[in-house]
Amino acid sequence: MEKNLAPLTQFLKKNNKRITFVLLSLILFMLFPLTHFVNTNIKQKVEKELRGLLNNPWIKILVTFVVLSVYYTGDLHMLVLTLYLLHHILMH
Repeated sequence: MEKNLAPLTQFLKKNNKRITFVLLSLILFMLFPLTHFVNTNIKQKVEKELRGLLNNPWIKILVTFVVLSVYYTGDLHMLVLTLYLLHHILMH
């Protein structure tokens, strides 16, 4: 299976700093109470759209392969951030 995911794994290894930064930014965006500072509910809108997207079974399969590829990269920070983001979107 690792050979089949090698192109995606190599892409993730090459761009691991950018991807980690984006994941960390998304998590901080979801945890920061924006409604106290801005009168819009952009956080709830983004979470609702992501939940709706992840309800599709084909997207869940794609996300599974992405998480497996992140595991194969060996980058623990990116794996933890990815799993936390998925947990936050799907469970909260």
